Amino acid sequence: MSQAQQAQKATPIVPAWAYPPPLNPSTMMVGTFETSVSDTGTIEIPTCFVAVLQIASPTEIGLYLNRYDNCIDGCGIDFAPFVILNDPIRVPINNGSITLPSDWVLSIGLTDRAFIVGKGRTFQIWEPKSFEGAINAVMKRQFIT
Repeated sequence: MSQAQQAQKATPIVPAWAYPPPLNPSTMMVGTFETSVSDTGTIEIPTCFVAVLQIASPTEIGLYLNRYDNCIDGCGIDFAPFVILNDPIRVPINNGSITLPSDWVLSIGLTDRAFIVGKGRTFQIWEPKSFEGAINAVMKRQFIT
């Protein structure tokens, strides 16, 4: 067997899901939106985000609690990190709205308003004052002289 054949045989095959798909603006969630939060924890997802999320599943999305940033992360159920992260849940989309788990609403301090922040293939749900604090902290780190 030649060296080239041996090298080819020894090269591991990486599954397709390990590579991110090519960037396509029509399949990315970008922007920051403000929405109301009902007493039951129901929020409306921006229509442009719903269109992207429904590519993976027309009826549900994936959510997980981001304890580092004190927010809730969301994504299509086909997104690889969703599958491997701790305690992810699947939430049904009902006419562009989702209902958040009540303990998560309390955990991140949501009351009557929320910011939904697009991050490409994922999005985050923030309590507005926490989001502003996080942005200010990043700005201070970036512009310290």
